[in-house]
Amino acid sequence: MYTRYIPTPFVLLLPAFHLALCFMLSLGSSEGSWRYFPLFVVDFPASFVFVRLGFLTPMLVFILFGTLWWYLISLFIRLAFRGATRSSRS
Repeated sequence: MYTRYIPTPFVLLLPAFHLALCFMLSLGSSEGSWRYFPLFVVDFPASFVFVRLGFLTPMLVFILFGTLWWYLISLFIRLAFRGATRSSRS
């Protein structure tokens, strides 16, 4: 039987923080390419792939793919803990 997936608040917390960081950095002013350096560090190692996507603006790339990256990390953490709690109960 198919069960519908409903994300928990924890799964949405890390992507929300990433999205807030993106918007905070987009509103502030900085010199040169140092503006995106905090996002590059936060999204490491996926940021190497993001930088190669030269057809989009850097901020758009970090907003879209960086937030997706953190969503997938949150899902992996949730599934890892869910699997660990299931195996400890049996």
